[in-house]
Amino acid sequence: MIPIRTKFFRWKYAYIMKPIFFMLDPETVHDRMIALGKILGKYSTLKKVTSYFFNYQNQVLEQNVLGINFKNPIGLA
Repeated sequence: MIPIRTKFFRWKYAYIMKPIFFMLDPETVHDRMIALGKILGKYSTLKKVTSYFFNYQNQVLEQNVLGINFKNPIGLA
């Protein structure tokens, strides 16, 4: 079962954020998201709020790569 908050964020991304992001220069979007990440990681209260909304764990996703255990897959572009 997918949590309500996950469904909400999927909808918000697909119908609000993605169309806006795709109208802007990709480097600008990247730089702004990096800046936002720095702000969200700077304060403990914001870290807790962000963790509540975006922390997702499922044993099916766990991986062991070169002896390092990852609770979630890592995607790099």
